[in-house]
Amino acid sequence: MTARRLEVQDYSIAPNTEISLTYRGDYFRCLDANIAFKVGLGDDEFTNFEKGLAFEGSEFEIIRIKNTSGVTTLNIEIGVAFGRIDDNRLTITEPIVVRSGDNIDNGKVTVGTSEILLVPANTDRTGLTIFNNHSTGILYVGTTGVSATDGIPVQPKGSLSIANGGEVKVIGDTASMDIRYLEELV
Repeated sequence: MTARRLEVQDYSIAPNTEISLTYRGDYFRCLDANIAFKVGLGDDEFTNFEKGLAFEGSEFEIIRIKNTSGVTTLNIEIGVAFGRIDDNRLTITEPIVVRSGDNIDNGKVTVGTSEILLVPANTDRTGLTIFNNHSTGILYVGTTGVSATDGIPVQPKGSLSIANGGEVKVIGDTASMDIRYLEELV
């Protein structure tokens, strides 16, 4: 077949079986497949392939598809063309949970050269912004054991925003640092 336009075809390939298909094109996409498989274009070596993957390159005339499963029949839908083809089909099998913060909370702590808890873990927190209100001291942000060598530095009058509900600890390189924070909560 010469694929001057998109050619779409379904195949069923028995376990441990290879088929050769005559198609001319320079673009190959697996539109659907129930299991992973191998594909070789022209005389190229086989490569691992699965649903959603595509190849665009040199013109080919033969597509070789190998079902490497010893048990399961490969049911596949392929698309071949000259030029790229796109597929925007999407199957969502689980609910998508979108969280956005409807509430905010803020606070202020004084940090020195000893680690302190800035905010405890909170699964309702979708975002946290930390502001170092000190004029010269550097704040270090992390988890238990945070230090100047492994914490994320927040420069004087600088801020750090993270999207996480985990516990956050801080330590400073100077005594009596004024640190502010703003939490976004659901």
